[in-house]
Amino acid sequence: MTLTDKVAGIDIAKDKIDICVGTGTHKSIWSVATDQMDLCKMAAKLVKDGIELAVIEPTGGYERPVELALHEAGILVAKINARHIRAFARSLGKLAKTDKIDAEILTLFGERNQPKTTRIDDEKQHVFKSLSERRRQFVKMQTAEKARLEKSPVAAVSKTLEAHISYLEAQIKELDAQLNSLIRETSETRERFDLLTSMPGIGPVSATAILCDLPELGQVSSAEIAALVGVAPLNCDSGHMRGRRACWGGRARLRQVLYMAAQTGRLHNPCLKAFFDRLIEKGKPHKVALIATMRKMLVILNAMMRKKETFKPA
Repeated sequence: MTLTDKVAGIDIAKDKIDICVGTGTHKSIWSVATDQMDLCKMAAKLVKDGIELAVIEPTGGYERPVELALHEAGILVAKINARHIRAFARSLGKLAKTDKIDAEILTLFGERNQPKTTRIDDEKQHVFKSLSERRRQFVKMQTAEKARLEKSPVAAVSKTLEAHISYLEAQIKELDAQLNSLIRETSETRERFDLLTSMPGIGPVSATAILCDLPELGQVSSAEIAALVGVAPLNCDSGHMRGRRACWGGRARLRQVLYMAAQTGRLHNPCLKAFFDRLIEKGKPHKVALIATMRKMLVILNAMMRKKETFKPA
């Protein structure tokens, strides 16, 4: 289906959103508040105008009500990384940035690139992701407080730090219990969790992060899953020059979790240990070998999810 001339670009802020339909002399741009009634009216207007795709950027959660209103109206949504949108704007020579300009750029991006649509999380998945994100925040705070405790020479300050660390530990345990309860609610999620944790190196925390941040696992190719996470080495060649391959982009938070999982896997997973040791024997730097091990782990997990089979050492 061709979506050209049926695309709306929506720039989302905390208190209002800017919508652009059409480009050039035929464009129409207007703003609405972010309350539920106005969002429903906005979605109904887009349906009336024949809009089939809305292009938005992630905004740390402010986009959720907009996504739901569009989904209820039957409009597909493509959520595009903001870095890609800015690069696209610069390629057009558009250096100025306002909410209305951003809405127009999103429309142009949708018309010219025909981006893949984004799946809208249901309420359970949204709660699951929110709890997982909150757990990450608590862990980050706990790490910071422990570092402060090591450097604090004042007993009164140390006492407050210890109390806060104990509180954070209790909150993390409570969130772990809630996440585990959500995982066990449905047979599908429970099965995926058990498949993931069958691989040595993947524990409950890593498995939960994968369930939250990598729903594509088992549904795409090995190359695509590596690119999604950001562990696929990218070429840097020009003419006769052959540059050094490097990994960048992808889902950073998930990559941090998998980095620690690969550290455990290279020690306790026979398949990954043999792979890592072989790379080291070939003279690969430690970090390069570890990133390659992360990719190997992802490829195996992707095959396990696709075949619905537990881990089997080679």
